[in-house]
Amino acid sequence: MNEDADPSSADEAAEAGLPAQPGTAGGGGDRAVKEEAAVRQVSDTLAARYSDALPADQIAEAVGEARDDFAAAPIRDFVPVLVERRARELLDARAVDTEAPDAESSPDASEADDATPGQSA
Repeated sequence: MNEDADPSSADEAAEAGLPAQPGTAGGGGDRAVKEEAAVRQVSDTLAARYSDALPADQIAEAVGEARDDFAAAPIRDFVPVLVERRARELLDARAVDTEAPDAESSPDASEADDATPGQSA
């Protein structure tokens, strides 16, 4: 029976984009499925949080990049939490980058330039 469980576990891990975990017969597939569900939940949470600041494809890309960062992690228990933290870092940086051009064209900056020549020394 374990022989039947091993290919299933390996297939589930491969479909989830996870490395196969040797020596995890019987529970490896469940672990991979739980990790995949947790990462999907992370993706949904981040999509809701950043939907006003970034397009959905950038959010998905950040989660994918973060997941790739931990693809070779030998201990998988905390991968979803680590993926969420890394993806938030990436998304925060991207959100700031998209807001930066607006800051350069702010009216306060032009008013400060206009006020300087009119001042007397």
